[in-house]
Amino acid sequence: LRHLAPALKHAGAAELTLKQQAQLLSVLKEFREAQGNSRPGSEVHEARQVYQDGILNLDIGSAETQAGVIANKMAAGMRSRLEAEAKFKIGVLKILSEDQTELLSERNGTTGLFQLLGP
Repeated sequence: LRHLAPALKHAGAAELTLKQQAQLLSVLKEFREAQGNSRPGSEVHEARQVYQDGILNLDIGSAETQAGVIANKMAAGMRSRLEAEAKFKIGVLKILSEDQTELLSERNGTTGLFQLLGP
């Protein structure tokens, strides 16, 4: 979000109000908390060790089972991160005024706007 204020100025949009800044900090805090909860836990580390041991012991069944465990945990983590990102970016868009959003989009395009929304 550190690029948002300069981008607004560059686009000729109104600066962030103190209320918007406080709301953005709140949304950012929620996002960081959600991110902390989506990191792989000890289960993934344990599964990787069993996977490695299975390979080194020529046990394809064990390695394949652990590969499934690892893949499922990683996919769940990725989904959680993507959902948190979506919630965060939508939260930022709801905080910005329609005029701010339009000017940012005109100046940066939709891809640029998406990137400006962070994180």
